[in-house]
Amino acid sequence: VLTKLSRDQFKWLNLEDNIHSFTKNMLLQTNLVIETKNLQIFERNFEKYKSNIRFPHVDPSLPSTKDILFQTYENGQLLNDFMDTCKDPKIRKKLAYLGVNAYLKMLFVDNFIHADLHPGNILVHLDEKSPREPIIIFLDVGLTSSLSRSDKKNFYDLFRAIANYDSTEAATLIIERAPNAKEIDEQSKIGFRKEMAVLIEG
Repeated sequence: VLTKLSRDQFKWLNLEDNIHSFTKNMLLQTNLVIETKNLQIFERNFEKYKSNIRFPHVDPSLPSTKDILFQTYENGQLLNDFMDTCKDPKIRKKLAYLGVNAYLKMLFVDNFIHADLHPGNILVHLDEKSPREPIIIFLDVGLTSSLSRSDKKNFYDLFRAIANYDSTEAATLIIERAPNAKEIDEQSKIGFRKEMAVLIEG
C-alpha cells in the first residue's frame, strides 16, 4: 500500500525503493546469527569506551543460532524512564553527550551504525563507584547499516547544516541530492523549505 501511494505523490523522495530496502532489513533482523556478529563488532569498536558505553556481551561458549542468542543480562532503566526520574542536570548532560558521541562514532568513525535506535533499545544506569557517572547500554543490534562514501558526505553536510540551525541549507541539500531531484516541482520545493524551517528553527 505504501509503495503504491508513494509512486505519484512522493516520487522524488524515492520512497518505494526505501520501503523495499526497509522490508529486506527487517527480515534480516530476525536472524540472530547476524545479531551475534553485530554485537561482537560493536563491542570491539567501543572497547576503549566500555566504562560508559556498552553492548551486551555474547557468550562464546554457548553457540548462537538463527533462533537463539546467548548474551549477558544488562541491568538498567529504559532511557525514557531514567530521564523521568533523574533530575540532576549534570547527569542528564553527560548522558546526552554519551549518546550523541556514540552515534557520531558509529557514523563517521566506524561506518557501522545501529539502525534501530529508539528509547526502548537504550538502557541507562549509574556507575556504582561513581554515582554521577551514567552508563549507556545499546540493545537489539540486529538492524545495522553502513554508508557509501557519497551517502556519508551527504549525511555529514546535512548534519552540519542542522547543527548550525540552517534550515535553508538543509532543505537545499535534501532537494538537490534526492535520487529524483529533477522531478521536484517548484511548489514542492517551497513547501518543503517552509516545513524544514519549522522543524529546525522552531
